[in-house]
Amino acid sequence: MHYLVFDFGGTLTKYAVMDSLGCILEQSTMPASTSLELMLDDIKGVYVEMQRQYIQIKGIAMSIPAVTDADSGCIMSEGALRYVSGVALKELVEEMLYIPVEIENDGNCAALAESYAGAAVNYDSAAVVVCGTGIGGAIIRDKTIQKGANLHSGEFGYGIMLLDSDTLKIGTWSEQGSVGSLVGRVSQAIRKKDQARDEQQTTVTSTLLNGEKVFQMAEAGNSIAIQEVDRYYMVMAMGVHNIQYSLDPEVILLGGGISRRPDFIKKINEKLDRIYLSLSNATVRPKLLCCQHFNDANLLGAYYNFKSRQEKEKKACFSYKAK
Repeated sequence: MHYLVFDFGGTLTKYAVMDSLGCILEQSTMPASTSLELMLDDIKGVYVEMQRQYIQIKGIAMSIPAVTDADSGCIMSEGALRYVSGVALKELVEEMLYIPVEIENDGNCAALAESYAGAAVNYDSAAVVVCGTGIGGAIIRDKTIQKGANLHSGEFGYGIMLLDSDTLKIGTWSEQGSVGSLVGRVSQAIRKKDQARDEQQTTVTSTLLNGEKVFQMAEAGNSIAIQEVDRYYMVMAMGVHNIQYSLDPEVILLGGGISRRPDFIKKINEKLDRIYLSLSNATVRPKLLCCQHFNDANLLGAYYNFKSRQEKEKKACFSYKAK
């Protein structure tokens, strides 16, 4: 049996054909669709092409960067793809291709990948934090996503509020401690410092920054980057502390490109040391691990979501017929 899996992002769409064991047989990318019509055309085009090569595709699994009602397959929020908000995407694709479809939020997919075949495989409960332009994540218990009453459980970037001690500003984790906010603060500081120089050159320099370059600047001794990277690690430590004392998971997994840095966990733990020196009542310390699947996490998680949901439907159907 073969399955077609899509990971929709804001700039790229990844897709893969996977076998019944969850092994990726073939994968590729294409530019992200810019409308619902184009998305459906892309899905159909890839399906037809893969159907020729693999004879029979048994189902389609999708990872979407938005709050998703996996039961109905309806997209509940804009996310990175505004045109799918409020769309019953599962129903549309099933009616178009006459094939089973399952859809899940991308952060939840990443967590499922780690729970079934990654860093959380030996844990009953885990929180997964995906660190990128924003902060995303999920909560897993017994290999099941904990959705919450409003499908927002695990939306750490939106929900966890932090106090910025410098400006006394309340802001979300994404606003205060994502890689995107780190790059933004460094860019702004560079523009202010160099405002006496040629304005056009300064703008070009700052807009070329990304997370990797900011950390390289810090390692090279740039004072602005050093200060902001230090602040980044402190906010990350505050975030995982809040998760630990709100949810008390066995382990907190950190993902996203930045988690590949060899000293990533070490730096956050150093900041946790500082936090717990001032919190005498804090007796539980987060256990931090890095995610294992990185770029393939959403594809793998979408596949596991498909298999799990389809299996539950079969059991429910069998139970109903037995009665």
